[in-house]
This record gives sequence, structure tokens and C-alpha cells, in this order.
Amino acid sequence: MSSPNAHHAPSPAQRRRTAPRGAKAALPPPPPQELLEGPTREVLVRRRAYELYERNGRVDGRALDDWLSAEAEVEQQVLEGSAPLESRAERG
Repeated sequence: MSSPNAHHAPSPAQRRRTAPRGAKAALPPPPPQELLEGPTREVLVRRRAYELYERNGRVDGRALDDWLSAEAEVEQQVLEGSAPLESRAERG
């Protein structure tokens, strides 16, 4: 269980409720640690899955498909060396 004070990103449904209709929801700035070290695989997959969700018309019920597609894409980028990962040790 996470602590009650842990920060959780809003769900896509929450983003839709707070963003003006037709406007893209702005992502929060990356944490300072990420600016120095680069994003982790999980962060890259999460971002790509959300991009796929948006690209596919924000259709609910496809979260697992979007996540698995994002994982495959990020893994391919890692193998090609084009993913901006946290460290080189994580690339292979």
C-alpha cells in the first residue's frame, strides 16, 4: 500500500474533467531527478501508453492493450539505443 500522502498522477478520466474540451492536457514537469538522470523504463512506457490512448481517440477499456504496445515500443527503442533511459546499465 502507498502512503496517503503519496502523489498519484490523475487518471485519464480525471484529466478529461479538468481540461477544457478539445484542449490537450498538459503533463506536469518532470521531477528534478529525471532531469539529471533521465526517465526510467516505467516512465517511458507510461508516457507512451498515454500517447497511444490519445491517438486512439481516448477509448476506455484499452488500457492493457495500450500499455503492452507501449512496452514493446520502448523495449525496441532500448535495444536500438534510442531510448533516453536513466543509465546505460539499464539498456541491456
